[in-house]
Order: sequence, then C-alpha cells, then structure tokens
Amino acid sequence: MSNNPISHLEQQCDAPTRSGRVGNYISAAWSIYQSDIAILFLYGVLVLVLNYLLGTFVFNYYIQTFITSVLLMPALEVGLTTYIHASDRNKDKNVSQLFSAFQSPKILQYMLFGAALFVLQAIGRLVFAQVTGEEAMGIIGSLQAGKIEIQELLQKLNSLKYLVTELSILGLGLILASMYVQAITMFVLSLILFYDLTFVQALQYSIRLVHKNFATVAITLLAAVGIGLLTSLFCCIGLYLIGFPMIIAIKFFLFDEITNLNTFEGGDKNDFSNHLLNNF
Repeated sequence: MSNNPISHLEQQCDAPTRSGRVGNYISAAWSIYQSDIAILFLYGVLVLVLNYLLGTFVFNYYIQTFITSVLLMPALEVGLTTYIHASDRNKDKNVSQLFSAFQSPKILQYMLFGAALFVLQAIGRLVFAQVTGEEAMGIIGSLQAGKIEIQELLQKLNSLKYLVTELSILGLGLILASMYVQAITMFVLSLILFYDLTFVQALQYSIRLVHKNFATVAITLLAAVGIGLLTSLFCCIGLYLIGFPMIIAIKFFLFDEITNLNTFEGGDKNDFSNHLLNNF
C-alpha cells in the first residue's frame, strides 16, 4: 500500500464493498470504554458541563448552536478520536489528547466542517418554519380575532388537520435528510485528522466511501442513534457520560476498517481493533 493518502483512499474507494458487522464495532467500542472508562467518562462530563454553561449564560439559541457546532464539538470529537486511536494502537495516551485539536494547525478545517453542518441545520429549520409557519399563524390569527363564521371555522379546522399531516411529512423528510447528511459526512473529521486532507477533500472522500459501503454505514448509524436514545434514558446524563463516547468510538472503528487505516499507518492486522473485528 502507498503512504500517499490520496492514492491509499483511491484504492479503498475502488476496493470491494466492506461487509462489516455492526455488533463488532459496538463490542470494540465497549471494550475501549471499559478499559479507559475514567477518561471517556471525563469527556462526557466535560461536554455536559459545557452544554450546561452555554444554556445558562448564552440565551440566543443560534449563538448557542454556533458555539457548540463550530467552535467546540468538532475539536472535542477529534480529541476523543485521537485518544481512542492511541488506546487501540497501544500507544502513549493522556488527558491532554482530548484537547489536542484546539492546538492543531488543522483546527480551521475542523471548524469549517462544523460551520457547514451549522448552515445546513439552520436552512432546514428555516424551510420548516417557512412552509408551515404562515399557514398556522393565519389560522390562529383568525381564531383570536373572532372574525370567523361557523362554516369558515370548520374549513379552518380541516386546514389545520392537513397542516398537521403536512408537518408530519415535512418533519419526517427533514429527519431522513438530516440522517443522510450525518451519514455522508461521518468520516470527514477522521479523514482530516489521519489523512491530513483539507475539509473539501475530506468531504469528497467521505461521500465516496459512505456511498461505497452505504448499507454498513447506514446500519451502524442507526445502531449509534439507538445507543444514544437508550443511554439518554438514564436521567438524560447517560447520553453524555456513555452515549457520546461510545458513538465516537463506534465511528472510529467503522472508519478504521473501511479506510484500512492501520495498513496506511504501516501496521499489520495484529492491533486490538483488527483482532477484535476479525475474531467473532
């Protein structure tokens, strides 16, 4: 295999479709969580505290989302991925790796990724509000003004019924679109981190790799969402203390296998992740 990142990734894009089993990624992530529970737990506490502070002192929703999506979470995810990678490869690891991305020359690329997702989320919310907001406000305004006859009231209520249906369909469409965007951008940060790509290059290869292995990626993403929902049942803090670290670890092991990262790094198949993934 070539040590040139573009050449290596081109080979992975042309390689046969991976048929990874999601249970293996989850087991590998859980093993990492158990072996490094103190650090991963600390990461969860850090994210929880940051979200609490933002919710307490920053009252504008869009400013909160911008700080979280652009300035904090991409770099923190990269930091945890760096730690998980070091743990998996039996390399030196320490708490400072959780914050390594903030000092990295690649920080601008990480922020560009966060900004792109932030813009897409904002557009989705605006579309939802634009399509449904005017019609809903018209119905509510007529009722509040009292300028409405019985027959017209029945018509408005019927319109409201269709509005609820419209909201449901549009909401479902936005959820599916959001999940698709999450899927095709799943590898962007790791591609920047491990293959030293720019944001644009990482986005292009992430889309190609995901489409090449779409079934595996989609099932893994659904499993990650399920883990997030399950852990959020524990007084909501379970999502931060267990869910987020587990999801990031699962994403790393999926990325590790699909891009054949260990071979690119000059290793063999004897590291922890490949042993675990190939011996179930």
